[in-house]
Amino acid sequence: DRRACARHAEIARMRKVNSGPAIEPGRLGLRRSQLIEPEPGHVRAEVEDDYHRFLAELFHDGERIAGVRTESRRHPWTTCPSAGDHLAARLTGAALREVAEREDPLTHCTHMLDLAILAAAHAGDAGPTLYTMFVGDPDGRPRPAILNRNGAEVLRWTIDRTMLVAQGMMAGRDLRGLRRWIGEIEPAMREPARVLRRGAYIARGRGFDFSTLTTASAVSAVMACYTFSPQHGGDAWHLDDSMRTFDGLENRPLADRLSP
Repeated sequence: DRRACARHAEIARMRKVNSGPAIEPGRLGLRRSQLIEPEPGHVRAEVEDDYHRFLAELFHDGERIAGVRTESRRHPWTTCPSAGDHLAARLTGAALREVAEREDPLTHCTHMLDLAILAAAHAGDAGPTLYTMFVGDPDGRPRPAILNRNGAEVLRWTIDRTMLVAQGMMAGRDLRGLRRWIGEIEPAMREPARVLRRGAYIARGRGFDFSTLTTASAVSAVMACYTFSPQHGGDAWHLDDSMRTFDGLENRPLADRLSP
């Protein structure tokens, strides 16, 4: 039908967008892609970066979530897949408009919950949304954090640790306090700010020797999510083969979904 043809045409357009010039091609840093695909009755969101490849799919009636399906295609801890069952149990029956605020993020896989929030927010869209980002590796100087949406740049930050240091929107703010000041920026930029902030945080793990890790409970740093909770940390073993790197040239996140 017309709607199916339109969806296929939009995905083809996304593939063309993704095959165009990459953000900072060849430069060392985190590359992350998130693809949200709404269809009648369900919406699918998928993410890939150095550490993760997750999918979350919400089935809905336009108002409430009737079911949740998740996949952990690549994950750093043995407990990550079971976080999908927890997400499904919590969100089934919830209103789409409530997903972003109703859950305690500390009890969920951070990235699956992020996907569910994006999926719920875009469930009624006419076409897909593709976020791609680059966050430069720290080299002792402030680093760039750049976010594209559907091929067009929507945010460009310069970050010094957790501080935004360049001129422009949100300059002088600390990303750790995003929840306190996000209401001060225009509504259309709040989702991109959350998306890029997440990438800026996880980019700090590049260069860390993950082979030294055993269980999540043995990690001394304060990290809060499903895996690092007291209930699961002792059973969460690190998977040493979970890491990938993306150069933005031939090697890009979600390439199998977005290659022409």
